[in-house]
Amino acid sequence: MPPSLDELPKGYQFPPFAFELSPEWVREYVTAVEDEAIGVLEGSLVPPMAVATLAVRSLLEGARLPPGAIHLGQDMSMLKPVGAGERLTVSAQVASRGERQGWVLMGIELNVADDNHAPVMSGRAMLTMPANAEGGS
Repeated sequence: MPPSLDELPKGYQFPPFAFELSPEWVREYVTAVEDEAIGVLEGSLVPPMAVATLAVRSLLEGARLPPGAIHLGQDMSMLKPVGAGERLTVSAQVASRGERQGWVLMGIELNVADDNHAPVMSGRAMLTMPANAEGGS
């Protein structure tokens, strides 16, 4: 079982995770978000938030989200367009971690690259969660 996010120290490296942006998944994403503006991308380019969605989801393959965790925000930069069917790899690490009054504030930096190791997306997500949420202390 992967560790809980509240247990991870600053500097923790998540295992790299590869994923494919299958045309079917991209179509389902566009339908699910009901954004007509990105519907024109179908069949050519993948919406940037679809890449971010799969990148963040892959992080949860490497660490469990503890009870009470709150996603505070993210700052993502798309560095190049991505087409449906491309295979990407996300790497991430805990860039900052602090505890105060029983809460953890954590910054996770992530980078997404294509099969040629060219950067596709970079960013940072900020989360807060009760300290030792899994342990119940």
